This record gives sequence, C-alpha cells and structure tokens, in this order.
Amino acid sequence: MVNSCLETRFAVGAIIIYNEKYLLINKIRNNDVETNLPDEGIWDFVKGGIKQGETAKEALFRELQEELNTTDFKIIKEFKESLYFKFPNNKKNKYRDQITYLFLVEFMGNQNLIKIDNNEIGEFRFFTYQEVIDKLTHNETKNIFINLIDP
Repeated sequence: MVNSCLETRFAVGAIIIYNEKYLLINKIRNNDVETNLPDEGIWDFVKGGIKQGETAKEALFRELQEELNTTDFKIIKEFKESLYFKFPNNKKNKYRDQITYLFLVEFMGNQNLIKIDNNEIGEFRFFTYQEVIDKLTHNETKNIFINLIDP
C-alpha cells in the first residue's frame, strides 16, 4: 500500500544553451525514481530540488553548481509553464509528484570545464535542436522545448 501522506516536491530545471547547442542529460540514477515508464521518472534536463527557504533562482544556481561543478551561467528566461512529474506508485518514493520550474540558461564558460557527478548523472552532451527533439523522452519537456524554439 502506498503512503497517502506523500507530498509534492518542488524543483527547478534548466535548458542550457552553449554555442547554439542544448544540454541534454538523461539516465539520471536516482533511487527515488523508477525509469521504466516514459513519462514517469525519465529526466531530460538538469533538475534539482528546492530546499526550504530558497527561491527557485537560488535553487537553480545551487543545483547547477552541484551537478555540473561550475557557476558560469546566465539566466535568459524563466518559463511560465512548469513541468509536472508523477512518481511511480511504490513504497520507495518519498513524493507523490513533482512540479519543476523551468529556466532557459546560457553556459558562459568552457564546455570542457563541466565535470559531471556520475553518482547522479549517467550521460550528458550538448546536442543540436533536432538531436534534442529526437532524444527527449518526457512529453511535457518536449512541448516546452519545441515552443522555446518555434513559439
């Protein structure tokens, strides 16, 4: 039986631009999320939780620093739409669902300076627009990305 006291998790996400390419991160290994369902638990872009007392922008920069080991970012846009994730129903989950506030961010540094923490992120690369469209797995993320480029 699933705990009925599960809460909503609030998080931030980033679509990161670098030299006219976009950062796509997938296969994040997170024990709280099962990745066997396309719209539940597969993460397309850098995301992280908002801690109590943080604004979304503060959480964004903290998470980017923690996950990519750099702070050389500039926020270009904060999306009006937020992404909704429903976590699979199982006893391991701490949360019922997640609302992610999404930002468009430009990486200002050298791509080679990005160092990924392999405990969380399995793979990362900057892709062209079409490569991103082909690889996105979460339908809401894909719609926001398409509208970002072709409003």
